[in-house]
Amino acid sequence: MMTRLLLVVVAACGGGDSDLDADVVTNLPPGTATGDAMTGSYRMESLTTDCSGDCSTTVDDVVYSACDIGTRMTDYVDVTQTNGALVIDIDGNDYVSRLAGGIDTDGGYDIGGLRTQLGGSVTITARATGTFAGDSMTGEARLHVSGHGIDCHIETDVTGARR
Repeated sequence: MMTRLLLVVVAACGGGDSDLDADVVTNLPPGTATGDAMTGSYRMESLTTDCSGDCSTTVDDVVYSACDIGTRMTDYVDVTQTNGALVIDIDGNDYVSRLAGGIDTDGGYDIGGLRTQLGGSVTITARATGTFAGDSMTGEARLHVSGHGIDCHIETDVTGARR
């Protein structure tokens, strides 16, 4: 359980107020796109660029950092586009593993998701915005982790390419 808390804590920190509320990130509307052109498997990389809030906790007398600027992560994601609806599933992610929302005809997307851990005592919300263009994607993702003495925001830059 301590390892899982550490994983939660290490991923999250970056701005945002009510746009990271659970009700907001789980109810983002579809966009204006048509078709399924962005559907596929992508290699996605993120780079932590900012942390704010209470981003550390102590477990068994050991201090754990929830956010470290410069942290790089690579994930393999499945993107499903059904007209203006967009879902990104991040296989094996310990934070928010499903983001859903919309994509517009210009490739702009706005997706979000929610996950709880440790029996609901830790809540993680995430929201990502950016653009798909051909076989690539760019954007910014923000997460908010709260619980167990943590109230931390993470901001990351995200890039991806179709595999």
